[in-house]
Amino acid sequence: MDCVRCGRELGADAHFCSHCGHEVGAPFIMFEDMPQETPLQEQPSQTPSSSPVPNKKRVRRIIAALCALAAIIALIAWNPFSLEKRLSKHTWYREYEDSYGSRCLEVLELHLNGDRVSKKYLYRSGEWISAGRADNLPGSWEIMENKEIYFKGQYYEWRDEWSLSGSKLIIGEYEYTSTPKKNYPD
Repeated sequence: MDCVRCGRELGADAHFCSHCGHEVGAPFIMFEDMPQETPLQEQPSQTPSSSPVPNKKRVRRIIAALCALAAIIALIAWNPFSLEKRLSKHTWYREYEDSYGSRCLEVLELHLNGDRVSKKYLYRSGEWISAGRADNLPGSWEIMENKEIYFKGQYYEWRDEWSLSGSKLIIGEYEYTSTPKKNYPD
């Protein structure tokens, strides 16, 4: 007797083919003889009439909320109300009398990048003239955590308490204003 699958000769008491392992007596079906499966037919989708289809108003609200959230995050990152931005927004002016009795003007510019420019002027013959002192050299500034402002330049380094009230900046005992008088230098 021969194997129906591979055609090799089988032993008399064999239950399986020793070559291919096919069971003796089991029918062998060729691939071509296999019944063809019918492809699955798509069933029409049955969506109930009350299915949650997002309406345009809801989508618009979600988009508006996401835009508002993005705007808030951008505002926090940029923060136009930060102390540094509020201080650097203005040029600060302080008129005072020095120890010689001369009328003086300090023009203070605090830049966002941390640069500080302080220019001193003396009032002579009805106009402001540059004092030409070492104070006119540029320096740096920084807001400290404990309501102090820190200044550093080539010849100086100091920190003092400060406060900001409307158009007035108070650093230690010095009071600056952001509103220049008409005759102040540019």
